[in-house]
Amino acid sequence: FICMRKFRSFLFALVALNALSCLFFLIFFGWMAAPCSDEDSTREMHQRVASQVTFTPLSKHNEEIQTRHGSVATRPARVCIVIHHFDDNHVEDTGIMFANLAQVLSQPPEGIGDAGHLVTVLLPGTQSEAEHNLTDTLRPHNVVVAKLIPSEHTHYANGMDPGAVSYQYYKWMKDHENKFDIVHFPYLDGIGYFTFQAKMQGLSFLHTVLVVDTQGPRAWMHAKGGHHVPGLDAMVIHHLEQQTIETADYVISSSQYLANWMVQEGWHLPQGEGRFALVQSMPIPLDQTQDQAPTPRQIPGEGISDVVFLGHLQRFSSLDMLCDALDSLTRMILSEEVRAQGLRVSFVGLQIGMQEPSTLGNYLMRRSQRWVLPLHVETSLPARQYIQGQGKMVVIASPVSPFSVMHCLSEAIPMLVEDGYGLGEMIHPDDRASTLFSPSAQDLAMKLFQALFGKMNVLVPRPSLPLDEGRALWRRWHALVARQRKESTPSVPSPPSPSTMTLCLAVTHPNALRLAALFESIVGQDLPLAGTVEVVIVLGSSTPPHIHDLVDQYVARHHWKAVLATNNATGRALTMAARSSHSRLIMFVHDEVTLRRDCLRLVLAAQRHTQAEIITANTL
Repeated sequence: FICMRKFRSFLFALVALNALSCLFFLIFFGWMAAPCSDEDSTREMHQRVASQVTFTPLSKHNEEIQTRHGSVATRPARVCIVIHHFDDNHVEDTGIMFANLAQVLSQPPEGIGDAGHLVTVLLPGTQSEAEHNLTDTLRPHNVVVAKLIPSEHTHYANGMDPGAVSYQYYKWMKDHENKFDIVHFPYLDGIGYFTFQAKMQGLSFLHTVLVVDTQGPRAWMHAKGGHHVPGLDAMVIHHLEQQTIETADYVISSSQYLANWMVQEGWHLPQGEGRFALVQSMPIPLDQTQDQAPTPRQIPGEGISDVVFLGHLQRFSSLDMLCDALDSLTRMILSEEVRAQGLRVSFVGLQIGMQEPSTLGNYLMRRSQRWVLPLHVETSLPARQYIQGQGKMVVIASPVSPFSVMHCLSEAIPMLVEDGYGLGEMIHPDDRASTLFSPSAQDLAMKLFQALFGKMNVLVPRPSLPLDEGRALWRRWHALVARQRKESTPSVPSPPSPSTMTLCLAVTHPNALRLAALFESIVGQDLPLAGTVEVVIVLGSSTPPHIHDLVDQYVARHHWKAVLATNNATGRALTMAARSSHSRLIMFVHDEVTLRRDCLRLVLAAQRHTQAEIITANTL
């Protein structure tokens, strides 16, 4: 009996010990697997992309070019700027940035006499009101406006096919090849993909400098918002944007932070052999601000009546942080102080009305019920116009283009900016302590309290680089790069050597008319076939006699080779053709297509220039 009681006590103790052990492991692994807060994830992202590589500023690159090539050229550069999208209602629109660049470059730069650079702006040809307004704005600046007319093939079920749109831009550039020294493409949607690929493969634009200006690829925007890639279409756009950036002659990033993020993600930015990654914010035209750099200026906190949150407002960490900061600010102040000062908080850039049944609208309405500051959502006035009013202080904490910060700096608008994503690099070092806040609701609430109720003046920050110096840098860089390109001699692919390629064709669709058209397109190539291209045709066991007769005619006339397959399987037929080849390069051709006259020459040139083992093409 005593033994049984001892055994039972031992058994209970063992069970209790196992239960405590399981509880400990559940708590430990649950803590390890628990997702970190939005603020923690934001800090982690900032730390992960801490500056590890210093990219060349535009000013230093100008000095390096001038050291190698002497003084600036006396002839203006021929510049083409592609504007794929333009919306003058949004502060951060990439089209506005490129329109500003066009105006700056068309102004007379130092050392080029009385004329500015010869600037052409290529618009998408949408015939929208915004596009007409942009045309009217650019023409007085002696900017030539050209318009791309997209073909009907650029549309598909879900909208515009980014690959087809990129090809349309390539065709326009190909038609205007050698008319420009420098071409600027935006990163957006990778519309420069085919143009940049053509130069990388040595096919076109060998005497043209191709530049991509990036303010934040979509992959960066998704990573910054903590989102996964939303579907196959977004993955295609990510690929086009990354390849455009990796194959450019120059990548101009808005910040060291963004350039380092791309390196951290495994992107191969251009480096060496005449290809560079530079850092410089986009310029502001002279007619939007004073020519001289603004001096430090302060305004009383009592003069602020509207705190404006600017940017894309979506449900991710930044919007939650803004609402949390307003919750904290509510606990610091009294409603009498708000009414006495006439304060309110405004959200601009939100494409909904407060009466509209929207998830985001309902979220803001629910969160604002606890705030002392009245809520206002501006949906009628454009953001650029709304923030110009008296008594505005802008808060930039959501994922926005750095150009939003640059616009507020140029217009001398008081603002608070999140210290992350490279935005702080654009602000003068002496003004960063009072302008930047860490990515936390508590720090933003304290900054708002100090600015609005701390009886202190609100500082209007200055840009890190005076605006007039920025304009001069961009003008001078174009002059120097254009001269450097003219003095350099790009390598031109040598003509293909004899017996370079075997063209393999398996007849799986016995259509005599289509086959005859294909054969004639092969014969009509602008590359001599004799001694250069070997043609092997594989016929299936069930190929009709009239197709045999057609093939025999071309085999006898042009010394091609015909192979009879034992079955009709396409894969086996192409394998037989490859085994019959005597060349190192094999090109497989579908039997229902016709080849462009320059198809074989382009494929051979691309292979020689890139030394790629596999080349695919669906437009030849």
